[in-house]
Amino acid sequence: MDKRIKPRQQLVENVFEFKLKNKTNNGDWNLYHSHPGVEFLYIHQGEGNVIINNKIQKVIPGTLVISQPYQLHHMIVKSTPQKPYIRTPLIIDPYWAKKYFELFFTLKPFFYTIWKQHLPQYVLYLEKKQQEQIQYYFQSFEERTEGLPIEEKQEEVIILLISILRMLKKIFTEYEESGLPNPSRSNKRLVESLIEWIDENYNRQFSLQELADTLHVSPYYASHLFTQETGGTISQYVASRRVYEASVLLSTTSQSVTQIAKNIGFNSSSYFCKIFKKKTGLSPQAYRQKNS
Repeated sequence: MDKRIKPRQQLVENVFEFKLKNKTNNGDWNLYHSHPGVEFLYIHQGEGNVIINNKIQKVIPGTLVISQPYQLHHMIVKSTPQKPYIRTPLIIDPYWAKKYFELFFTLKPFFYTIWKQHLPQYVLYLEKKQQEQIQYYFQSFEERTEGLPIEEKQEEVIILLISILRMLKKIFTEYEESGLPNPSRSNKRLVESLIEWIDENYNRQFSLQELADTLHVSPYYASHLFTQETGGTISQYVASRRVYEASVLLSTTSQSVTQIAKNIGFNSSSYFCKIFKKKTGLSPQAYRQKNS
């Protein structure tokens, strides 16, 4: 099972990335990652969990996951040769796309909401008609853009984005009008609280006992429940959270590797380098050279 953090990638041609029915069939998909753009991830096949916005939600066929720029999220989806994980990701650079929305007086603010604002839902379970709709959008885009030069593909991706936003605007409006709560089981609420606490304290040393005490549960129960609900361990999440923050600091600051290690909760810079390379496949120095 691959639990690497995916390095921050550049968008194809710097403005969008699209891959229709991307398939994984050689092991479970277990990935902490983020993107430089807004991502719309549609699940064709596969079941599991996604952790986003400190919440754990099921992933099933027909799910649409929305993630905002550099929003860390964790996908855990089961995959076998007989039943592969199939998804279509669309990632768009919102800074490039925003100029196309100047004349869309109602869609423009919704575009900015998807881009920058806290969303009432990041994981949507589409109805059958909506599933058919978004699959049609993706398939049509794939067919229309085959063999086109990049400039024309960029025009077509804006048409695709507008179609998706119109569909989402209607869905979000229905959510608001229904006033339906987003219920979660008590186990999930507890794990979400664990994740929230870790996200606030990952940059210092702490023990499992301290983490469990803050939520008034035993260390064993906290550890067992976390693994049960997320598919990973608390220590794996802490390490991944620290390495993700390190990747941002390596790319955007001139801080030394030693200082970064200290700032994200490692007592030893050599141990930090070992964990960073294990998670990303690169040493901190190599990662900085590649991404700065």
